[in-house]
Amino acid sequence: MHEMSVAVAMIERLEELVRQYGAERVTDVTVSIGAYSGIDAEALKLCFPVAAKGTHADDARLIIESVPLTLHCRSCDGLCRVDSPVPLCLWCHGADLEVVDGTELKIKSMEVI
Repeated sequence: MHEMSVAVAMIERLEELVRQYGAERVTDVTVSIGAYSGIDAEALKLCFPVAAKGTHADDARLIIESVPLTLHCRSCDGLCRVDSPVPLCLWCHGADLEVVDGTELKIKSMEVI
């Protein structure tokens, strides 16, 4: 389960930001997780409080925003969101695709006091 190492890395980054801005503690953390990021959101929810224990983010609420896989088709210039494990353009059924969105994992925001 690599979600624990992801949670630890997130906490390390939050700790840097808390020190940088002189906050006392983190109350909420919003992360964006792409559908094709390889991150299991439920596992991350379980790992986050363990990684946050004893830090400025102890007891912080983790808010997860799911980002669908969005592809640009080079054949027809279409833009589509795909849920299929074998992505094809929804417009022309072509496979000449480039990823626009949906592979990311990023801290979108945090609330501090």
